[in-house]
Amino acid sequence: RDPTTGHFLPPANGAANGFANNVGNLRFSNANWEGKGPPQNGFETFATPQQGVNAAFQNLGAYVQANPNITVAQAIAKWAPPTENNTELYIRQIAEGTGINPAMPLGEVMKDPAVAAQLLDAITRKEKGGLPQGVNADTFMAATGGAPSPQIAQGGGEATAPPVQLAQYQPPQQTPVPQQAFRPQTMQDVI
Repeated sequence: RDPTTGHFLPPANGAANGFANNVGNLRFSNANWEGKGPPQNGFETFATPQQGVNAAFQNLGAYVQANPNITVAQAIAKWAPPTENNTELYIRQIAEGTGINPAMPLGEVMKDPAVAAQLLDAITRKEKGGLPQGVNADTFMAATGGAPSPQIAQGGGEATAPPVQLAQYQPPQQTPVPQQAFRPQTMQDVI
C-alpha cells in the first residue's frame, strides 16, 4: 500500500511499473481486451503500453454504457473503491490535476478526445506514481480517438515530436457545468 494514499500498489516488475502494461491497474476480468495476456496476481496484463491504455479507456466507456449518467467522481469511486483506496483523495487529486469537475458526466468527458486523454493521463499517474516507460500524451490521444503524432500514426514507435498538449475542458455554453472545487464531505456526496 502507498502510505500516503492507502492505495494498493502492484509489485513492480519493470513493465509499466508493475503488471505488464496495465497502466490503470485493471483487475483481471473476462473482458476481451486487445493484447490481453495472462493475469498476474489478479490483475490484467497487456502486450504493449498502447493496449493497456486502450483497455483503460474502454473500461471507462463500459462505465458509461452501464450508467449513462455516471459522473467522473462516481466512475473514480468505482475504479478505486473506498474499500481499497482513499477514494476522496483520488477524486480530489484527479480534479485538481486536470481541472475536470468531478460532478461532470463521464460521458461528456469521453466525447472530447483531448479531455478523455487528460483523464486517462491523470488516472495513470495516480495508479502508477507517474507515467510508465512507453506511455506519453500520444498514447492517451491514440486511445481516445485523438490524433497522435505523425510518427506514432505511421507505426514508428515512440514519438520524437513534443507531446500533444491536452486541453482543459470548457463546458458547452448552453449547458454550463459549475466549475467550483468539488470537496466531498462523505462518500455519499460522491456516489
